[in-house]
Amino acid sequence: MFDPHRHLKGLLVVLMSTLTLELLAATVYGQQQSGVFAIGDIQPGPRYRWNYQATSGAGRWAVRHGKFSVDGAAFFDADEKPLIAIGDYPGKDEVLEWSADTTHLIFGTNQLRGARFDSDSNYPLTFRLLVGKGYVYLCGRGTVTTKDGKTTRLGFNDSVDSWLPFLTSEDLMRAEAAAQALGYLANTEELKDKVVPALITAARSNTFVYWYACEALGRLGDKRALEVLRELRAKGGPVGALARESIINIAPPAMPAKSTLSYAIGMSIGKELTNATKRLQLIIDTDTMLGAMRDVLDGKPTHMTEKELEEIGRAATAPTRKNADNEETKARGDAATSMPDKSKLSYAIGMSFGREATSRFMTHQFPVDTGTVLEALRDVVDGKPARLTEQELSDILDQRSDAIQARRKPQK
Repeated sequence: MFDPHRHLKGLLVVLMSTLTLELLAATVYGQQQSGVFAIGDIQPGPRYRWNYQATSGAGRWAVRHGKFSVDGAAFFDADEKPLIAIGDYPGKDEVLEWSADTTHLIFGTNQLRGARFDSDSNYPLTFRLLVGKGYVYLCGRGTVTTKDGKTTRLGFNDSVDSWLPFLTSEDLMRAEAAAQALGYLANTEELKDKVVPALITAARSNTFVYWYACEALGRLGDKRALEVLRELRAKGGPVGALARESIINIAPPAMPAKSTLSYAIGMSIGKELTNATKRLQLIIDTDTMLGAMRDVLDGKPTHMTEKELEEIGRAATAPTRKNADNEETKARGDAATSMPDKSKLSYAIGMSFGREATSRFMTHQFPVDTGTVLEALRDVVDGKPARLTEQELSDILDQRSDAIQARRKPQK
């Protein structure tokens, strides 16, 4: 027998269940809005090339309080180039010259094309420029107020549990966003136990998700990630550099032992000096050259003025000296530049390479033994067996570079 009250009760249960599922979906998707929330007024512009071959395109850049940068050594003010402006500049028109697929991590408060971004720097709002869609939200926590006055809250309900399933999504943009989000949200040891193994797997994927996973692992600072990060570093290129940064963040290396480092520096300089003298066909006196280097490395007064150094360098490398016996040169009556005196040439070379060594290797407040540097240099110049293999030399200099980089990084 049909019971309307029972039927109505069942219908209400179904409706409530559906509503509950929709609300849960809103928590997972709606609050994140990843790939959904977008500002259509902000569209990709043409690619713009910076100095040092960097471009505004397909990169991932940090924006801090109207400043544009990359995490690392390079930093550019937003208004350094007139075609690029991110921020509020009175009296200037905002110009967006980013190519498609450029990604911005936004820290603090920023203005862009009439929109205001208030971002949580502990989980920064992240947007990507996509053709047709505009400035698309990926992840992060904060508010965006568009020029019509509407404010949208983003990422306030985000959690490790809400993002973890998307790390293996076939939607690569969502997977990349997940890797980045997890690197910020896993802020306890318990959460890291959930996230780190998944990020290690993602770091070995054959998609660009591995890049975001590599960075996230470095941010989390968990030593379980070191093996995969070393694999990525061995690949070289940009991801190798990123893996290096992550490794340094997890396990800051110590500077090599003073004697070992000193020998490696001398060996490296000796190889460069030998190659230069062979290329220019120069004959030098090793003792005089090493004496000049010692003067420079020990900070003693040198026996040669800047003008003399310049003149000897010009004479030693002059093209006309190599062509002195060339018939065409003789026919023109050009005077060939004579070879500098051997003693002066040797001292000048030692002085120049000593300065180069000081500039490159001895300005980072790490102790170096001058005697060991010169001993290694003599071994190389005289053709004696070196105490280090080529691989050991490379590893020691890499360790030195990493230790310097670790010292430069801000303390947490």
